[in-house]
Amino acid sequence: MAALRGATQLNSRIGDQRYHSPMPDTPSPGFPPVPGQPGLPIPPTAPVSWHPTRALRRPSRWPMLIAIASLCGTVVAVGIALAAWLRPGPENRPPPAPHAPVFTDEQIAGAKSTMCAAYATVHRAVGVNTSRNEGNDPTSTLAVLANARLAIYGGGGYLFTKLAEEPATPPSLASAIRTLANAYQDVAIGYMADLQKTDLDASLRAADNATISIEQQCK
Repeated sequence: MAALRGATQLNSRIGDQRYHSPMPDTPSPGFPPVPGQPGLPIPPTAPVSWHPTRALRRPSRWPMLIAIASLCGTVVAVGIALAAWLRPGPENRPPPAPHAPVFTDEQIAGAKSTMCAAYATVHRAVGVNTSRNEGNDPTSTLAVLANARLAIYGGGGYLFTKLAEEPATPPSLASAIRTLANAYQDVAIGYMADLQKTDLDASLRAADNATISIEQQCK
């Protein structure tokens, strides 16, 4: 009995020490040991993070946009090249139609007055030099003929010059003066070439008709 009591007391002390031993203030690191493997704790592991794989990501649109932009650029370049090829060159392009100038009534009246005065001067010069007395001296005769031819030819050139300086001249008057100037120069050259009067009839009639028209318009 004493041995049992002693053993019982010993077990009680051991049990008290087993179940009433002080607990530490801080928990031991790691997870509790696996049952059946005392003293081998499982080391802690980091939390697992989930990342979507590349196959699950939304496909990018950049390759498609780049392809579309490249195709559009090619189409535009081809269109420009075709337009440049089909467009006529400067040498094949017809010249633009000239615009008719517009003049005021004052400009038209001034040009008409100037041309009528120029005609009167030429008509007087031609009349004076073609009506001189040739005389009996061959030298004097040649001089008179030379002055007459010079007056006729020079008169035609003078009318052309004045007409170019007066673009506002009425069209009908300008046409008559141009016809007279051409006829004067044709007759003068014909006289210098010793042509017969019959060869100059057309030019002389043109000069007479133009003179009548000018004098009617310059009244």
